[in-house]
Amino acid sequence: MFASGLAGALVKEMDGSSDENPIILEQLPCCQFDIFLAVYTSRYHSLTFTNNKMVDLLCFSSKYLCVAAQNLAIHHISTQCWSYSDITLASIAVQYGVRTWFKHAFAHLVEVCLSQFTPAKRRLLGHPIFIAIATLHEIIYEHRCIVACEPPELEEHALDCSNHDRCTSDWAQVWWNRMGQFILDGRNPLSYKEASQRFQKFKFGWMVDGCKKKMFEVIWSNKAFGITNELIKETAVCLEKEHIFEPCLSSDDESLGVDE
Repeated sequence: MFASGLAGALVKEMDGSSDENPIILEQLPCCQFDIFLAVYTSRYHSLTFTNNKMVDLLCFSSKYLCVAAQNLAIHHISTQCWSYSDITLASIAVQYGVRTWFKHAFAHLVEVCLSQFTPAKRRLLGHPIFIAIATLHEIIYEHRCIVACEPPELEEHALDCSNHDRCTSDWAQVWWNRMGQFILDGRNPLSYKEASQRFQKFKFGWMVDGCKKKMFEVIWSNKAFGITNELIKETAVCLEKEHIFEPCLSSDDESLGVDE
């Protein structure tokens, strides 16, 4: 009798035993739990998915291993990548082990000036990711300087080119004066593609159309900056392997309405 009475007293005091003693999940914001409940109830179909709500759902589902909710959050963020900042995408990819959009976000972040990364943004990205971005900035800038100073070589002149030396000299001069200016502009450096499009509109001195056509075939082949694009992709892949660990979760049988 005394044992059963003691057990009854303990049950009353336990969290979750009654409405007066709810289970309290520490460090769980109400907003995250609210969006989780909405997803698993009839409110799901009338729910407005904002960016913050989806990040909250991803945070909750990753912490408490809710596969269906996690898949829903990842699906929504993936289809709405354009509405999230690249820093947000990269940071939540690392924090919650999602590789889906990391390469996309990382490639865009490499194009951002380092001065725009405030201390808060650097903390959000994490030290390894920011160091990788800063290192790539140095490598790409050095490569830009090399490309600006070393125009593609005109290996064979067109048949109607009457002065090969003058043609080669004019090509190098216009390249440095125009292309070099475009890709090394301190205020507004252009991408290789944008710079090439503007560069094509200029006159090239004694260069005949045949020689000009040959050189722009080399430019449009993207041999100059294709190397940097590959380097960015390879760096993103390495960062994924080292810092983004996707959880091994069994798939839920339940579906939350995500269209495959």
